[in-house]
Amino acid sequence: MNILCSIGNAITRITDLPLSFNEMRISNVYTNLDNILDFIMDKYKNQTIIQFYKVIGSSDLIGNPVGLVRKIGTGFVEFFDEPRKVFISGPIYFGTGIVRGVHSLVSNIVGGSLDVLGKITGTLYNATKYDNVIF
Repeated sequence: MNILCSIGNAITRITDLPLSFNEMRISNVYTNLDNILDFIMDKYKNQTIIQFYKVIGSSDLIGNPVGLVRKIGTGFVEFFDEPRKVFISGPIYFGTGIVRGVHSLVSNIVGGSLDVLGKITGTLYNATKYDNVIF
């Protein structure tokens, strides 16, 4: 029972949830308030359903793979962006840009991987504890 409670607790523990909703502008509307509210609710409900994979992927039970992908993506962007920024300054600075880009890529991959590993092991540790039963 303790293990099931711990797993349930880990499923509900969400870290760094990256939900984003598009803004909506409504102008020149000639209808009643109920229709407008229904339209707004449907719009945001659909955006939430489309992003539901982010909620599941941000669970600490599976190590927050959405956060890992985001960190690796940041590393790749900086890997190409750092040399590009300093390319116009000359070849000496281009080399330092490459070093910064490689550093960012490696640190984001290693940091993201260790973060995932830490969340998974933290969840396993909490599943084996006997004093965290929630009623």
